[in-house]
Amino acid sequence: MGNYKWDVGSEKIILRGRGVNRKSFYLVDLALGDTTIYLDSSVFNHEGAYVPVLKWNLSKDGSMMLIQSERDRIWRHSNTGTYYILDIAQRSLAKVSDKNDLLRNVKISPDNRWLSYIREDNNLYAYNIKRKREKKLTRTGSETILNGHYGWVYEEELSGFDGYRWSPNSKYIAYVEEDQSEVGR
Repeated sequence: MGNYKWDVGSEKIILRGRGVNRKSFYLVDLALGDTTIYLDSSVFNHEGAYVPVLKWNLSKDGSMMLIQSERDRIWRHSNTGTYYILDIAQRSLAKVSDKNDLLRNVKISPDNRWLSYIREDNNLYAYNIKRKREKKLTRTGSETILNGHYGWVYEEELSGFDGYRWSPNSKYIAYVEEDQSEVGR
């Protein structure tokens, strides 16, 4: 996630406004130097309330925007948060699952059909965007078994916290299962 992203298939970047324009996103044509509104602040309303954008990322094809609206830090790099998905063409904002808070390592699948994330139980989940259904992918998660993410030592010493990846065809997820049962408390 970041401050700007390339617009898919063009020489333009998408960036967030500043100051009084911070609630909107703009498209900047780097060749011409032109700036146009890309997403005005009205698209970031859900159930009558403005959803603040702390971090954002675009799907591979640029049709969806993943938005983190709240964040609770876990360690140096990792955090949990509240997430929404914006269908850019439809200008529709939806929660990432019914219980969309305290999610970590949230990603859009390469085919844009799924969102994946880790919940507090340290299990990996996939959420079908169209059907609005969540599927629990792992069942071994616990206080000592971490699925899809690393513990604090790995994060602190090796700067790694994200332990899963979608396959290019969105059919599979490869993930790390870390057993911390032998780690002293």
